[in-house]
Amino acid sequence: MSAEHTPSDAKIQELGRTILALWLQEFDLAPSPELAGDQGARRSAIAARARERWGVEAAATIETELGAYLAASDLALTADERTQLGNLLAGEILDQSPLERWLADESISEIMLNGHRQVYIWHKSGRVQLHSPYASEDELMGAINDLLRPLGQLLDEANPIVSTRLPDGTTVVAIARPISLVGPSLTITKLPRHRLTIKDLIRLGSLTEVMAELLTTCVRARLNILVAGNMASGKTTLLNVIAGLISADERIVTVDEVAQYQISHEHLVALESRPADSQGKGAVSVRELLQVAARMRPEWIIAGELNGPEAFDLLRIVEFGHTTITLSRAESAEDALERLEMMIKFYNPQLPVPYLRMLISSSIDLVIQQSRLPDGSRRLIEICELLPLRDGAFQLNPLFRFQETGTDERKRITGTYITRPMSARLARRIETQGLTLPPEVWPGQPAEG
Repeated sequence: MSAEHTPSDAKIQELGRTILALWLQEFDLAPSPELAGDQGARRSAIAARARERWGVEAAATIETELGAYLAASDLALTADERTQLGNLLAGEILDQSPLERWLADESISEIMLNGHRQVYIWHKSGRVQLHSPYASEDELMGAINDLLRPLGQLLDEANPIVSTRLPDGTTVVAIARPISLVGPSLTITKLPRHRLTIKDLIRLGSLTEVMAELLTTCVRARLNILVAGNMASGKTTLLNVIAGLISADERIVTVDEVAQYQISHEHLVALESRPADSQGKGAVSVRELLQVAARMRPEWIIAGELNGPEAFDLLRIVEFGHTTITLSRAESAEDALERLEMMIKFYNPQLPVPYLRMLISSSIDLVIQQSRLPDGSRRLIEICELLPLRDGAFQLNPLFRFQETGTDERKRITGTYITRPMSARLARRIETQGLTLPPEVWPGQPAEG
């Protein structure tokens, strides 16, 4: 077993050997005696037996069995020692590197390495710091390049930034010295293996059935939607769910810097930007892709987070009759509109503000705010209708707004949704397509606009 680098190394190594020997017999994982002289073949045989016995739950089973063993043995380990021991056993039994194990663990959504000494993961229970299995920068660099090499990429001083994705859509951002002052840095964001649906979000408490009914109606009415959210709020997941409401016979073209959508749709074309090569050639920008997408006869254009001049292009595309769903990083619906205006103005300083605000208000029908609350839960906070400008300022009509009421016995935030009627203007637009709105947002009387 590879040496670890903490004061309790010897104790953990000896305990690991003891548990491994016991488990090989108890769970019938021991390889054939004929492989005793071939360590590589021996490890592969143990891993094959473990996966045959435990399947995709192998890593979770090892963790569960370790907890049971420690409890029965009355052994007191620190949290760091427990993590170190679990990593060591999983590596020996499953014959996987730490990165491979973390990637295979479906309870982990993000992996962050700040140099070779610090490892953090986003686990289902929140952010957790792990014992680092890497003894040096060179060892971590080797692990990162083992991950990147099958993708045809390499991280080194000549190419110190790599932003890419794995075949399953997992995004990878790796940074090396001299750009990263702490040494090799790695951020991995995994996509959920299970594609969530609107019913899943209802079950998880992220929204209500009435809100789901409204979103379904708005998608069928081909409204333009801006999905906003703060960091790690689940806005991309929400966008995927909303896109899943699109009719199967409608053509979708997605555009993103690094494709990260999980849209199960028959009539779909996914476009992804490309950076320049080492000679500075071959780059394809999101802006170019949007222009191409508009010529591909789509019913829907779904664009990733708008961070550059492409934001103005997308609004112009909507002007010409295309329907869009796009993302914005923002703290509220109001913030999303202000950021969009500021970004477009930054790249197009010659545009008059009144024209720009008119373009935004006429191009976007709904702003949906997704947030990560202080208790770690993700919730749809607002569904807002964007009304015509009033005195040159944006007007938002919150059809649903979450209002906190307290916390439950598990310290989880509780609350209720306050509803308001939709404007008669937008309601008529939906009704003329033969669609019905939920009674909760039915306009009791004509609203402004």
